[in-house]
Amino acid sequence: MKTLKAFLTCALMATTIIACDKNNDDNTDDSHLKDLPEYIQRDFSSRYPDAKVDGFCLFGDSLNMAEIDFYDKDGLSNMAYYKDGKWLSNRKKINLDADSDLIPVIDILDKDGPSNMVYYEWMSNSKNITLDAASDLVPEKVHDTFSKLGIPKAQIFEHIFEDSKSGIEQKQYQFAFVGTYNFGMGEIDNYANNIIIAEDGTLLSHNDYQLCDPVKIFPYDNTDFIQFAQSKYPDAKILGTTYDGRNVVVFISHEKIVKHVVIYKDDSNKISWVKTWYPLDINTNLPESAIEDKNDYLSQHPDAKLTAIRHEEDATGAYYCFTFYLTIDSGEIISSKIE
Repeated sequence: MKTLKAFLTCALMATTIIACDKNNDDNTDDSHLKDLPEYIQRDFSSRYPDAKVDGFCLFGDSLNMAEIDFYDKDGLSNMAYYKDGKWLSNRKKINLDADSDLIPVIDILDKDGPSNMVYYEWMSNSKNITLDAASDLVPEKVHDTFSKLGIPKAQIFEHIFEDSKSGIEQKQYQFAFVGTYNFGMGEIDNYANNIIIAEDGTLLSHNDYQLCDPVKIFPYDNTDFIQFAQSKYPDAKILGTTYDGRNVVVFISHEKIVKHVVIYKDDSNKISWVKTWYPLDINTNLPESAIEDKNDYLSQHPDAKLTAIRHEEDATGAYYCFTFYLTIDSGEIISSKIE
């Protein structure tokens, strides 16, 4: 048996915006794209024929990335991203009466002087919304999946995003809100939740501990990560992606199971597999060795409560991972190797 201390991280990516053109009047049209390369203008106009452009930004070391802000035919705010002329993704903000923006938050990374890295966070002065208020703006299957999670219909969301990404057939919907969470050791109020659901209603992720939006900042080009996951699991269907600290998580449907493929890219752009995992029902039938490891832990910590089980595989083998809470704010994960 291997015991691991559990800890939670939430990392932001950093980038530098070099050039921006923001519309400050009521004339939102394609004239704001005139300073972008023609091939981006053509792709954007073809992809979003009804867009009312509000401005754009070029960023990256060689100005090779672009963000175009626009409103769609429903009046909802969108951001389209390009890299090296290739469309990467689009994010639609499903916030009624929304007036949100990316606000730079300067951070000092070097003790000898200010860093040239600028972090961007969502800052919103919009009216937050309930699921029912947004029901006409999300697919019925997404609405139904969320409703089955047992979260109160009156829950107020910080935001709801619709994300379209290159290399992924379906859109994915992200719900972020603060609410009550019950660990089985008691309830915590004002606890951050982040839920991602695919367009067909498949629940991809529900992180009750996610203290920041994992896709709220400028996106990676997910192409390499998707191709890596596809090569490792050639029979799998790609369902979506998100971020977990410095790692990228590719959600796949494999062997009729939604799995999380965690992938890392280092500073030299070398991609490596970290692990693949998926949650199991708390009442899952386990092999005798895993039951013994679980009971051994409980015998040493009789007040601990088992709150989650998952199957995890990495380069060292496959494991059953058990999450125990000793108190309402103190948890531990133990892993039982599958022989």
